[in-house]
Amino acid sequence: MILNRYGSLDKAIKNARKIHNNHGNELPSKCESCTTVYKFFDEIDKRLEELDIILDYNKL
Repeated sequence: MILNRYGSLDKAIKNARKIHNNHGNELPSKCESCTTVYKFFDEIDKRLEELDIILDYNKL
């Protein structure tokens, strides 16, 4: 994966969050170099944690 060769997913998410927060209440589409893709990964992480909990209950 190219991202892993030049950086990391964690670093990319942190950078995206930082840039978005620096723009305040402006729409991401109106900001230079701003994206909210980190929200997608936050949601995926949350869902994976929920799934892990469900799978652990199934082991009982």
